[in-house]
Amino acid sequence: MELKSIQDLQWKNRVLVYFPEKGKTIDAAGLEEEMQELKLVWFNLDKDLKTNFPHPIHPDFVHSLNGKFHDVSPGSWVLVGLDGGVKLSGKGVPDWKLIFSTINSMPMRRAETKREIYY
Repeated sequence: MELKSIQDLQWKNRVLVYFPEKGKTIDAAGLEEEMQELKLVWFNLDKDLKTNFPHPIHPDFVHSLNGKFHDVSPGSWVLVGLDGGVKLSGKGVPDWKLIFSTINSMPMRRAETKREIYY
C-alpha cells in the first residue's frame, strides 16, 4: 500500500514535516534508532521529497501535505502526533532535542513506555 496522505499515518506514526528554505535540508544522521523508538517519520518537502519513511509514497502525498499545511511558511517545521493533531512547530531547521523531549512528555508516549516496561 502506498502512502497517499498524512492521515494514512494516524495512530501509527508521529510525523515531522519540514518546509525548508532553499538549500536547507533535514539532518537526522545518527538519530535513526531514537526515531524508530518514538515512531517518528520525517518528510523534507523540498524540490525532491526526502524522508525516512520506508514504504512507497504516492505522488499525490506531497500535494496532500502542502494542502494540509498551506499556511506554513518556508523555513518552518511541524510535529504531528499519533492522533493527527499538531503538537509543536518551529522556525529554522528542526530542533531534535526539543522535538524528542516534547514527544517523551506526551501522555501517549508515557503510556507506551509504561507498557514497554511490563512486556
